[in-house]
Amino acid sequence: MSKKTFMAVIAIAGLLLSLVGMQFVELTTANPIAAREVNPPDSTPPVMSVISPINDATYPNATITLEFSVNAPEQEPEGFKMQVNNVHYIPDWQNTDTYLLYSNPTPSPLNFSCTLSNVPYGNHSLQVIATGFFINVTSSTSYDYYILNCSSTVHFAVDNSPTSSPIPNLTETPAPTPTIPEFPITTLAITALTATILVGAIFGARKRVE
Repeated sequence: MSKKTFMAVIAIAGLLLSLVGMQFVELTTANPIAAREVNPPDSTPPVMSVISPINDATYPNATITLEFSVNAPEQEPEGFKMQVNNVHYIPDWQNTDTYLLYSNPTPSPLNFSCTLSNVPYGNHSLQVIATGFFINVTSSTSYDYYILNCSSTVHFAVDNSPTSSPIPNLTETPAPTPTIPEFPITTLAITALTATILVGAIFGARKRVE
């Protein structure tokens, strides 16, 4: 091997070693904070409140408003702060979940509202699920977190039956019962007296003829 060739090999080797060293330094300093999942004591999931649809209610049309809120628990574990990471709902008339918030930690409270269209007629159930993402805000050397889900299910119905009209009354009205007119007592007495006089006159006329 000539001297020029040997010097070229040394130069290339040195360049390669320097590049490897730079890459190693970048890898070791890119993620200085370690991430680990923990489960602190006394941890509670977020609180969910569904406003609409109302549980066990019946709606007259196929368009319904879904409205609910997600809030942090009343007492969070010391050193942790809750954020909402995922929010989705699962209607029984669809095959897929619908996400309203996906992989985007957001401080609570959060209010959601959307329109459910073309809801089939009949009885239904709808489940709303939210993921609480709790982060350790006191540690500077580790990234501690834990996840808890909360959910709520409502049952309702969509009814498209037409409003029933009043049924006419087909019952026959009975014919009135004939009544005998009432006569005053004086009228009856006069009638009886007149009849007696006529009968007496007839019998008297017959005796004179004989």
